[in-house]
Amino acid sequence: MGRKKTKTQDKRMVKIWYSLYDRMLNRSSLVHAFLKVKSSKGAGGTDGQTIKDFAESLSGNIDQLLTELREKSYQPQPVRRVEIPKPAGCLVARHSCSP
Repeated sequence: MGRKKTKTQDKRMVKIWYSLYDRMLNRSSLVHAFLKVKSSKGAGGTDGQTIKDFAESLSGNIDQLLTELREKSYQPQPVRRVEIPKPAGCLVARHSCSP
C-alpha cells in the first residue's frame, strides 16, 4: 500500500514512500517521532497532556492514533506559539503541538 522496495547500488533493499500519509500509518514511524520529540525535550500541547503522560500509555496512545489516522477521523489540536528570547533582544517564534 503506497510503497515498494527497490535495490540500491550496494544491494540493500530500501523502502520508497509515495505519500506522507502512508508513512504516518507505520507504527514504528510514529514511535520514532514521539521519541524524537521526547529526546528534544518537546513541550505538551494545548490539550494539556504532557510528554510524560503520553509516554506512560505510549502503546495505547499510538494504537489510538493509528486507528484515527486509518479511519481518517483524527482531528489535530491547534499549535501553540512560543517566543524564545535570543541575545540582542530579538524573539524567535517556535511552534509546539501535541504529540
